Parts: sequence; structure tokens; C-alpha cells
Amino acid sequence: TTTNNINTDNSETTITTTNNIMTNNIMTTTIPTISLDLSTLSTSIIESESQRQKSFDIASQLKVALARARHTCLQQYMEQQPATTTLPLQSSTNTNTNTNNDDNLSSLVTQAMQIDRTRQPPSLFYAIQDHIRLQAYRHFLTRLLSTTTIQQNNHSNNIDDDGFLFLLSPSSPLYQFPQSTDNDNNPSHSYDEDYLMGIMGLTQDLSRFAIAAGTNRDVHAVTHARNLVRDVLEYLMKFDFRNGMLRRKYDGVKYALKTCETVLYELSVTGCVVGGGGAEEDCEMVEQPEKRLKKNPIEEEDPMASNTPTSPPPSPTEGIQNELETIRQRIEHRDDVRETLIKRCRDAQKKAKQAIYALHRGDTKRADALLQECETITKGDLIPIVEKERSLRLGSSLGGVLEEYAEAKLFQAWILGMDSGGGGGGDDAGNDDADGRSAITVPQCTLLQPHHLTAKLPLTNEEYLGGLCDLSGEVGRYAVQRGTVRDSEGVRLCLTTNRAILYALEMLERLPSMGGIGKKMDPLRFSVEKLERMCYELSLVEATGRSIVVDSVKENPGRGEAD
Repeated sequence: TTTNNINTDNSETTITTTNNIMTNNIMTTTIPTISLDLSTLSTSIIESESQRQKSFDIASQLKVALARARHTCLQQYMEQQPATTTLPLQSSTNTNTNTNNDDNLSSLVTQAMQIDRTRQPPSLFYAIQDHIRLQAYRHFLTRLLSTTTIQQNNHSNNIDDDGFLFLLSPSSPLYQFPQSTDNDNNPSHSYDEDYLMGIMGLTQDLSRFAIAAGTNRDVHAVTHARNLVRDVLEYLMKFDFRNGMLRRKYDGVKYALKTCETVLYELSVTGCVVGGGGAEEDCEMVEQPEKRLKKNPIEEEDPMASNTPTSPPPSPTEGIQNELETIRQRIEHRDDVRETLIKRCRDAQKKAKQAIYALHRGDTKRADALLQECETITKGDLIPIVEKERSLRLGSSLGGVLEEYAEAKLFQAWILGMDSGGGGGGDDAGNDDADGRSAITVPQCTLLQPHHLTAKLPLTNEEYLGGLCDLSGEVGRYAVQRGTVRDSEGVRLCLTTNRAILYALEMLERLPSMGGIGKKMDPLRFSVEKLERMCYELSLVEATGRSIVVDSVKENPGRGEAD
């Protein structure tokens, strides 16, 4: 037996070939050994997962700090109510604890904001949204206490109907959003959806607060909560939400408003005087509109006074409303860009799929042309979009395109070798016919490393591994083609390839938690078992001396699926 070791520098794939061996009067060909070294990728995955675990730890600590802060701010409000003055006030120890918790909370939020948005786990997204929700809730309670104190000092029952007076501005430094001097590429803009989720969650807090305030029969507090929820709902009604978390959260705002209005109604029918903000008014306030209808004596003396145009005074919440409108415009623009991205992703993914079908038919020139078109669309249309709107990179259709592209390139290199551009291949790859197709009989078995693909397109580890797992399915389909012509050597070569892929993935210390790679491991194992069964059945055919091949299969050995 002669053994030759061939180490290809570009593909880093080791192929070992041996001569034929005679065993029990049956000629058996030893299949090349194919190996795939993913040690470098394994190191990268470990580093990425360690950063992801750090994000999980920050999210867990942030969740505890937020819960403690939320409980404290509500407790501070309850201590100001007459019904709870008999409760013991906070001790100095509790005050110091709250101060330390606020410092810890600020530090954790700063760390969370420094993590790349495209690599943040969902738990950290939710923690940041809860932070926005808490800061807005704190601001509401602080403003409510100060407003109540002013009303008590002035002996006034008038309630301002503008709910946005109690809403924390989106540009407030309390949110700790990262800032930049470049207004067009300000990193704080990537938190627009989080801000909306936060104020939607705030309405749920206000509905619960309304019940607690109603228990103390604090009509002013319930009215202010109702006004803010009402104004937030009116603002959100300007959006055209797509199906998703924002849409589901938006539905809950309507129920929060209903809760607040129900509490106000029940307080009014149980003896409380409810006034301001469109609610029922007491008898003394009913006469006020009649007084407002009287003409000003000065206007009666000066006939030109009524003709003098007077500009309305600026609203104290005009700045907040302008910021909210700017957020709405950015989100609508981002939705339009997302729709464009999805449409172009369909075109690019279709090209990659058609390239795989062409490779199964042996049309290597068309496959190469389709892959070139896929690269052009991705580089020219898709990558610029996600570079400008980085939030679209996470969970977008681009990931599916790059994974399909990786599968097509891996399959092309497996059949034609490293130098597969232009539809060529190795000497044994096949012979082109008159239509430019080739009857591929012996694949080159080249398994590309991640850096071979990232040199052309920015693939992540998850996208490369997803394409590698899907490659096993294409290899299995190729094995079925070779099995129909009783090519047992070709089927065993496919089995060896899938075994190498499975072994390489099992040698990884950790699989990426993103990308659904773990779900693809079972289909990969099933593919190996299926090819093992196919090799066993072909060996039985060879042992019996049968070699029946359908004529139509002989004439079209490279026939595959149509585009």
C-alpha cells in the first residue's frame, strides 16, 4: 500500500490517498481522509461567548438593581401620603443603601451601553428598556410630588392638562445614551426603539400607580397619570407599527389608559371631586366657562384690539414634542430602509440558491456567474445599508443571505477545488459538454476555512458554521446522484466529507449560542447515518455482482433540480 499526504496550503484540508486493496476477491478502494481544522474558529467563538456571558452577567445585575430602585421610588411616594404617615420613615442606613444602589445602577448602565448593539443578548436589550422605563417613572413621581406641593401652597385645585409635562425628555442625560457631535450618526439614535419600548412600559407602571394612588384617594395623582398615558397613546397612534414587539407593546397602552380612566370614574362616584383634564368637574368649576366668555373691558374700548393678531404662547412641552416627532421620523425612515433591505436580500439569496442548483446540474459556469451577482448585490446594496443602520444587522435578512452564500461557495469549492472561479475545476472534476455543463464525477473535496469567505464578504462565525452545516445536505443530495449510477466510491467520498464536518463541529469547545447552530447538529448526524446506510446497500449490490443502471440516468448523470 502506498500512502501520499497532500497538504493544500489554501484550503488547509488534508487528503490521504491509497492504492486499491484486494479483500476476499472484492476490489475495494480506500477513500481519501478529509479533515477540517477549526481550531482558530474555536478560539474566536470562545472569546465571543465569553463577551456574551459578560453581557448576561451585566443584564442579571442590572435587573436586580432596577427592581430595587423601582421599589424605592414607589416607597418614597407612599411615605408622602397622609394615609401612610404612621409608617416608619427610611433610616439613614436605608438612605445610604439607596445611594449605593443608584451608583451601582449607573455603573452597570454605562457598561451595558459600551457593548456593541449587534452582539447584545436579548436579556440586555430588555434590561436597557427597563432602565429607560425606570428613569421615566422616577421623573414622573418627582414632578408629581413637586406639583402637589405647589398646589397645596397656593390652595389651587387646577390641574394642567398637558401630560407631557411629566415625561422625561428623550435627550435627558439620565438615560446615559452614548452621544456624538455628529447628529446624523449619533449612536443614541440606535436606542429609538428602546425608548419607545420604555415609555410603553411606563404606561403600565402608571396604570398600577393609578390604582395605588386611588387607594389613598389621591385624585390629582391619578389625573396626572391618566393625562400622561393619554398623550403617550396619542403620540404612538401616529406610527405605522409593523408586526413585532413595538406593535404588541402598543396594544397594552390602550388598556393602561382604560385602567386610569376607570379609577377616576370610580373615585368620582364615591365622593371624590374629579376635575381637570376632561374629567367631571365640581359645581364651582362649572360656572368658570361662563366667566371666560365675557369680553375684556379693554377690548370694548379699543375696537382695533380684536383685530390685532396674537401668537399663542409657546407650550412648555414643545421641546419634548419636537424630540418625539424627530424619533418618529427616524423610525419611519428606518422602516423604509428595512423594507428595501428585505427586498434586495431576496434577490441575493435567490442567486445563491440558483448557484447551488446549477452546481448539482454540472453547470459550473452559470453557478460562478450567479455567485458573482450575489456578491455584487451584497456589496453594493446590502452592506452599505447595515453599515449606516447597524441595528438592522442583528436578526435581519442579511444573515440568511450570507449563510446561503457561504453554503454555495463551500459547495462550489468542494466540487471544483480552490481555483473554482470562472467555472473551472481540477483535472478530474469533469468535462464540459456543448451547453457548458460538465459531468462531475470526482469532487475535489476542498473544505474552505472562514477566512476564505470573509475575504469577500463580512461573514460572522455563526453564518459560516450555518453554511457548513447546510453543506452536508448538498453533499447528501450529490451522494444520491452518484448512488443512482452505482458509484459507490463517490458515495463513500460524500460520507467521508460529512463525517469530517461533523467531527470538526464536535471538536469545537463551544457552539455559538446565536444562529441556531445547535439545532442543525441533529440533521447533520442524520445525514451521516443516511449515507452510511446507502454505502451499506451499495456494498450489497456489489457483492451480488449486480450493476443495473437505468438508461436515462446514464444519459444525464448530472441532472438535478431546476432553477
